[in-house]
Amino acid sequence: MTSRRWRFYKTRNDKDVVREDLKSLGVGARAAILEAMKRVVRQEHMPYEQESVGNGIFAVRVFFGDCTYRLLYSPVGSHDQVLLALHVINKKDRKLPKAAKDLAIERLKDWTVRD
Repeated sequence: MTSRRWRFYKTRNDKDVVREDLKSLGVGARAAILEAMKRVVRQEHMPYEQESVGNGIFAVRVFFGDCTYRLLYSPVGSHDQVLLALHVINKKDRKLPKAAKDLAIERLKDWTVRD
């Protein structure tokens, strides 16, 4: 079995925007998201935790307190062994905001060109 691992998208100026988004969350929410990320790597996630949002991008859903968080990511590399974290959002509605999906798509394109 291929070893899967997380990488975090960085801008062209090497700004670690996804990690910064994670750090801006409360300790509990951040811990819940990081724990869900570990389950995705081990492929032990719950069915409701993961969804395809299109264009090769997936979302990890995390419910913490009365909030729902989404970590948008894409499996990349040979055999999809790298899980590229693209964007973290605190969702207010049931539907994923178009702007969040568009940002993840742009970041994936940017990373693909530079990598």
